[in-house]
Amino acid sequence: MAVHQGQRGLGHQARTGWAAQGDGGADTTPDPFALGDAGACAPGATYESAAITVGGIDAPAALSVTGGDYAINGGGWASAATTVGAGDVVKVRGVASASLATALDVGLQIGGVADTFTITTVAHAETAALIGRFAADPGATRRGLIDALIGALKAAGLWAKIDVLHVYAAHDGQAAALNWVSTSYAASPQASPTFTADRGYAGDGSGTFINTGLANNATGVNWQAASALATFGVGVNVAGTVGANNHVFGLNGGAASVRFNPYNGTGAQGRFLATSDQSFTNGAGRVGRYLVTRDAGGQAGYRNGALMSTAAPGTPSVNGAGLALLRSNTTFSDSRVSFAMIGGGAAIWTATEAANFDAAMDAYLAAVGAN
Repeated sequence: MAVHQGQRGLGHQARTGWAAQGDGGADTTPDPFALGDAGACAPGATYESAAITVGGIDAPAALSVTGGDYAINGGGWASAATTVGAGDVVKVRGVASASLATALDVGLQIGGVADTFTITTVAHAETAALIGRFAADPGATRRGLIDALIGALKAAGLWAKIDVLHVYAAHDGQAAALNWVSTSYAASPQASPTFTADRGYAGDGSGTFINTGLANNATGVNWQAASALATFGVGVNVAGTVGANNHVFGLNGGAASVRFNPYNGTGAQGRFLATSDQSFTNGAGRVGRYLVTRDAGGQAGYRNGALMSTAAPGTPSVNGAGLALLRSNTTFSDSRVSFAMIGGGAAIWTATEAANFDAAMDAYLAAVGAN
């Protein structure tokens, strides 16, 4: 935000509120100041500006505010005109518009100098609902990344096809547990997997995992196991052990009809609503962003938005165990996961849909350092 200053003429004599040098007059025009702005804000929420310290004056200067309130030296909020002195610390606040993608300005004028604190709301109602569930505000940069990710998934027609979107690479553990698309199916870490802010959850390979809250045989959702229509995605940013049983996605009990190992030493492998494992071509190792999608005719596996290979559907198998991360039945993973997505829809996801999903996730994860 540009700083709007009072009129300045030729030198000190022409500066508004200044007397000529040496004439003993008072200087009531402060140094320029910047309040900053607040972006990607929740509609109707209150936001405060950065604090500024008044400088460059030697006598009280008039202060006024428009569109909000001010506070001086940590005192109470007020809106009536007043005066401030050198060294006083001032900030302003305002209530964000109730509308999406709308700016509200709070103006502060001290002496002949002014600046505007602009509060701009998020573009998507889904973002507003999500950040309203955060216990701690993640800050404007993160809110903007969240809004961009949700907007990209909506624009690609994918948001409505997702039942669970856990972004474990979050600013804190409470946010990491939230399902972005619904208040149902929150993540539930079991036996204390290790959480690292902006990175995700790591398993210990012996007992820690994450329940998604969604049963494999759930009805009325996009994950349609009974019809063999289902899609999942998972981000792996710490490889863990390369081995046959290091599954990052699976079931929390029952027969192992769902499990996925991104790299077992020769490629990716897993069974996806089937009784036997299918293989996908992957020589790049375990780290990456994976998506597997299927219908009754077959399945396709993607890594970082590119097709690994397709596979046969396998013999159908469905049970009612819960879908989980870092676990498959009685085996556990020591990898670290940055996100999990569970969904599906009326058809197998296309290559374009897989690429669009990956691009949206990649942009967020790269920005927070989670890839």
